[in-house]
Amino acid sequence: MAIETVVGRRAWIYSHNIGRLLEFGTGFTYPVGIALAENGVMYLANRGYEYAQVQRVSKVTVDEEFIADFGRGGEKEGEFTFLTDVAIDRDENVYASDEWLN
Repeated sequence: MAIETVVGRRAWIYSHNIGRLLEFGTGFTYPVGIALAENGVMYLANRGYEYAQVQRVSKVTVDEEFIADFGRGGEKEGEFTFLTDVAIDRDENVYASDEWLN
């Protein structure tokens, strides 16, 4: 059931939640960034806990279909220490930024 909220001259329509608090798979842990691909796929940067293995980028759809996630906590290539955001370029390459590892 959609809920409409009007504040001032702006309106927001809430329709549903995506995901839940989980450290892996279909859930998110402290999501800090989101990028939407043209095909409706979303990439979410999950910060998790500092230095924890749960830091990752999740690939999901608005219909709550879990596709994959990549990355994890650490300081090696492909790992995150303090994940801050995710972005997609026009060729749909995915980029993640890490505040600690630059």
